[in-house]
Amino acid sequence: MDLQQRKKDYSLDDGLDELERGFWIGNCCFISCQKQRPKQQTMIQKKKNAYKNAASPEDRSRGRRRCCVFLFFLAAVLLSLMSFLLWPRTPLIRVEGGSLISPVSITETGHGTLVGNVQFESQWLVHFTVDNRANWLVPTRFIQVHLLVKDALTGNIIGKGYQNDHPETVVLEPRTISNIQLAVALDYQARDFTDATFASLKSACISSSPSLPANNNTPNTNTTAPIINNGTIPIANATSTNTSTPTNSTNSTNANHLARRGPLDSDQHPASNVTTSNNSNTTQYPPIPNSHAPDQQQQPLSLLFWITLHIWGLDVFGYRPTVVATPANGGFLCPLS
Repeated sequence: MDLQQRKKDYSLDDGLDELERGFWIGNCCFISCQKQRPKQQTMIQKKKNAYKNAASPEDRSRGRRRCCVFLFFLAAVLLSLMSFLLWPRTPLIRVEGGSLISPVSITETGHGTLVGNVQFESQWLVHFTVDNRANWLVPTRFIQVHLLVKDALTGNIIGKGYQNDHPETVVLEPRTISNIQLAVALDYQARDFTDATFASLKSACISSSPSLPANNNTPNTNTTAPIINNGTIPIANATSTNTSTPTNSTNSTNANHLARRGPLDSDQHPASNVTTSNNSNTTQYPPIPNSHAPDQQQQPLSLLFWITLHIWGLDVFGYRPTVVATPANGGFLCPLS
């Protein structure tokens, strides 16, 4: 019984599974009858196995929780890495210039000898350079490009993009620089001709070339392209005929008032079309051919193009980044042809 009790209480730290057996020869030698003592590495492995087999349920539960925490951390790292590579980044946008779609039209609405308001209308095709090199792997898809044109000096909105009301998908390839074209409809109204924004538009977008004669009393034909196809590319030129309307004494007074204060100033070429009604005068300026471009330097416009990008997959969550694009040369030259 004593031997069994001693075996039961024997600790694993001693590194022996049972008591040593053998006999002594004199007082100097001991001859063992049991197997050879295992190496230290084997003893350590046995200890680990013993502790593992003797682990309690709490220890096993603690080990499972530790494993779950490690897997969650690994998944978070992988998700962060994928988001860094696949998350669409906002590209860099720069304005490169524009071309004329429809000519400038200035409308003056008056009450007798008083000017009620003036309106500036035109359509441009604005060229943009888009730097999408920040996106590496997947193409960037925009389901809509919302565009507003503002005067940088006064903050007034002078026009908006055609795609604002007619969305069209735009796809940009990754790690590339692309060129896109967006149609802009200008429609700015002011109280009178002294308005700062209206005056800058009028002086920059109406050429001072005197080479085009006025023809205010006979029908004439202008070649314009007022219709836009898909918001980016104008269709073939459409021909429209405008005929001046006979006026009474009141209309003649308004026309003379427009000639003195309105768009037919002495430093600008005469308009090819003047349509006069009882309360308004509409003056249309035709496109200027390149051969008749003025020799003097054209006055640039201080414009800001506010572009809101509706990115596919993120638009439903309300993520719509806005880019303020500016002309490359510090000012936007109003297209004359």
